[in-house]
Amino acid sequence: MYTINAYYLKEKLLFPLDSLLYDFDHQAKKSDVIAYIQSAGIFKYLYETYGVEKMKLLWTDGFENFNTIYGFSVSQLEADWHTFIQTIPLPKDFDINKLKEGCGQIIMLTLTSVAVIGDMIPLVLEKSILISPLRWW
Repeated sequence: MYTINAYYLKEKLLFPLDSLLYDFDHQAKKSDVIAYIQSAGIFKYLYETYGVEKMKLLWTDGFENFNTIYGFSVSQLEADWHTFIQTIPLPKDFDINKLKEGCGQIIMLTLTSVAVIGDMIPLVLEKSILISPLRWW
């Protein structure tokens, strides 16, 4: 997850975080793969860095309460996350085109639980999180 996001950041393909939070559909129409992978990477980072309790609050209270829950702004999250993923090395044999080979099938097979955040459904997978607007399901 982080490696793919590191590649997208290096190639300047990541979406502004605000645009994913408040206009996901529009960004997903540009590139659904990037929108989903970036969202998953951000949620994985939040979960691993700040723990499950804050993530539960975010799930129940929504992103409009992000500053209160985490103690910093969404723009600071984006800066911190970019700094973090810049530390992730890209393997020499990294091939972004491999992402197109069967990704959706694997995601559905590893689903373990579902929770609701505002108008988004994060699908909590075995080792990653994928975000999808409710109306897509």
